Amino acid sequence: MRKMVGDHQNMGNESSSDQRTRRGVLRSIGVATGAVVGIGGATQGVSATALPDALESFQIRGKETITTHITPTELRVKRQLVSPDLKERYGRASLVTTETYPRPNDHDDGLPERDLRKDRRSWETYYAKEDEWTEYLTERDKAASEMGSWAQDKPADCPKWYYDNVEGGFELKGPMNLVGECNSGTVDRLVRVLFADRWTDIVVQYNRWAWVPQHTQFEMQHASAATHSAGFLGRRHVKFWKTGDQYFTGTAHEDDAFPHEVTSYNAAEFEIVDIFDNNSDCSSNRNAYDFDNSGYGDHGGYASYIHSNY
Repeated sequence: MRKMVGDHQNMGNESSSDQRTRRGVLRSIGVATGAVVGIGGATQGVSATALPDALESFQIRGKETITTHITPTELRVKRQLVSPDLKERYGRASLVTTETYPRPNDHDDGLPERDLRKDRRSWETYYAKEDEWTEYLTERDKAASEMGSWAQDKPADCPKWYYDNVEGGFELKGPMNLVGECNSGTVDRLVRVLFADRWTDIVVQYNRWAWVPQHTQFEMQHASAATHSAGFLGRRHVKFWKTGDQYFTGTAHEDDAFPHEVTSYNAAEFEIVDIFDNNSDCSSNRNAYDFDNSGYGDHGGYASYIHSNY
């Protein structure tokens, strides 16, 4: 069972691939084609293909059942994914994950004392084992790096997607919609800019992962912030990954009530852009880069740019 913990704790942020000898660092743009002309100006193209044809072999279709169990002491979410594609590829028909939230002692969270409910729906995603993703993404990055080194560490080098770690494999979950730059090269500086608007970095959350080209591996979010720590009735939430010498990529979204589904990517993204724009030591540019990763709610495939001079 994986527990969701706050980002202020000393969490590991690297996958089991760390136990193996690391490959050399790749300096690649991590996309099929693209160009980066500048920072903070007009929209810049950084990808022409978000999901190359080869990725279709990782596609999974089936049914998803989410069981939410509320008790006086904790909130538990069990997610079961059932698919004939899983049976054909891995000899098993389902994947199961369980996440738990500790519940506040005063129960002032707007939820009932006890509850048990199940939600069922169709499910379509991309899922593969870690070694399969590693082979695919490494080869993709190598091919992209042949275009030249002019895009090193720039937003084109940032991950375009985030994933869930599910029973030894990774499931594509959603799009990145922020690119950050910080002069100090410390991701915590980006988070601290949000403090003035009463965001917090003590976040109870589902942990998510990104493929970081510079390290050729999946890594858990390096920092997070939200408008409320738990947000049982909903909140705005952002996760960041460091992906270059001073560059970062991130995903921001608005949640609904527990057990949390994304209701909007744009609402949280644009609120963060406005916070940075109103800070005298920062700057921002809405929809600055075309990440070509639309298809998730109201996200149109563009990533906004935020910059901290700290």
